[in-house]
Parts: sequence; C-alpha cells; structure tokens
Amino acid sequence: MSTKEALQQERRNQIQIFHEDKLVRRRARRHRVGRDTNARAHEIGFLNCGSLRLDVEGRRAFLAGRGLDLTAKEVSLLEALLRHAGTWRHKRALVRLLGNDLVSPNAIEVLVHRLRQKIKPVRIRTGRNLGYMLEATAAR
Repeated sequence: MSTKEALQQERRNQIQIFHEDKLVRRRARRHRVGRDTNARAHEIGFLNCGSLRLDVEGRRAFLAGRGLDLTAKEVSLLEALLRHAGTWRHKRALVRLLGNDLVSPNAIEVLVHRLRQKIKPVRIRTGRNLGYMLEATAAR
C-alpha cells in the first residue's frame, strides 16, 4: 500500500468515526428531549401546550377548558406533536406513527390543516425539509 493510499484510508476511517460519534450524540439528544415536562405530564395522563390540553387515556382534547371535536387521526397527530412540542417532527415520522397503510404524506398535510383550524391559538409551524412543530403563541 502506498503512502497516498494509506493517507486516504486513514481519512476514511476518521470520517467514519466522526459520523458514528455524530449519530451517538443525536440519539442522546433525542433521549434528553424526551424527558421534558410533557413526559412528567404523561405520567398523570395529560399533555399540555399553552391553553391546549390532551387527555391521553380518554383521547379527548381541550382548548381553554372547552372540549374539542377531533377525529381519531387528529387526536393521534395532536398527541405526536404534543409529546415533542417545540421540536420538529418530520412528515415521514408522523406517517409511520399514524400507520403506513392508512395514511399518506398528503393525508398528513390535510390532517395538519384541519387540526390548525380547530386549535387556533396554538400554532403548528411548517418547516421546509423539517416537518411540523407545535408551539403556543404568546398571550397578547
């Protein structure tokens, strides 16, 4: 093996180690994000974001104390967004969560649109190549 080939192989090894380390850090960050206040709220069966509250066991949502009329898919989508409020959820992850066979990426867009109409003060942001993020708007 020539010196040039040895240097190229060493560089490939360094890049592989870097990417493996990056993957470990990303997984650790996801694990930390999962241990937020919503994780503690889930222990008692509720997820919250601003004035929006979801009863996980009862599959009911409330906005400022008033019940919302949501379909089962909308409740599942809302739960997925509430569990990771403040972080981006990619459309493919939401498709997998709601069931690959029953939901297409276009159906996610329709569900998000309908959900936005029903939970107006709470905002669902769309990020290009990022997905969707649930955030509460500041009270004015």
